[in-house]
Amino acid sequence: MKTKKILVAQAFALVPFLIMACGIAAPAPTAAPTVIPPTNTPEPTQTATPLPTDTPEPTVTPDVAATQQAEEFQNILASFQEKGYIGTTVGESTHIRDFKDEFNQMYFYYKWWYQDEVKGEYSDFVFSAHLEWNSYSSTPDVNGCGIGFGIKENDDHYALILDRTHLLLVRGKGSRVTLMGTSGGEKFPAIPIPAKADLIVAVAADKIAASVNGKVTTYILASDQNAQGKVAFTVLAGTNGGYGTRCTMTNIVFWTPK
Repeated sequence: MKTKKILVAQAFALVPFLIMACGIAAPAPTAAPTVIPPTNTPEPTQTATPLPTDTPEPTVTPDVAATQQAEEFQNILASFQEKGYIGTTVGESTHIRDFKDEFNQMYFYYKWWYQDEVKGEYSDFVFSAHLEWNSYSSTPDVNGCGIGFGIKENDDHYALILDRTHLLLVRGKGSRVTLMGTSGGEKFPAIPIPAKADLIVAVAADKIAASVNGKVTTYILASDQNAQGKVAFTVLAGTNGGYGTRCTMTNIVFWTPK
């Protein structure tokens, strides 16, 4: 895991990068048998024994929640394709285990957590997750959690971090870290505490569309730095008190086109 420092741009900070014996008892003696005079004993009659009935094999119970999640995600892909954020809905989905971690470092630092399920390098993908985060401080600086992508061997990278009031796209190029502006979309309402949001990010080689609770913001990536690279989760602390900022991600899906 890496930690990186970011500078502040305008009203918010630029982000530093980080870029689970029985014994058988002897029979008791019995009394000597008493001889009973023979009687006419009826012949035994044959009793029909019913054949055993077939017991059906147990059936697999469908995972209703997983099926519903898959259908909802497919609807998201269809919507993103219709709006031109992705070129196809044909691809492969990878479900990533729930993520929970925390980071405490002042002055706009963030940190990478690489995930076993997505170890390769990617250029085009869709990331979807439910995010929840909270800060130890009641008055933290900009803080939240998100995703790093385009992480290269030389440490160049992008990071998209969701704060309660801002969606921050950060570019790391060499020793310089800058905050990138949007190219369009609509502002999402401030997220109340405790912070919870559904984040969906569609990344292409040269552009991004990010949805926060259904409100989409778009970005154009730098012409000299594409999105090809590794992917990681990230937390921006905004405070060095206590645990700093704690982030949880659930219902995580990572989709790549075929």
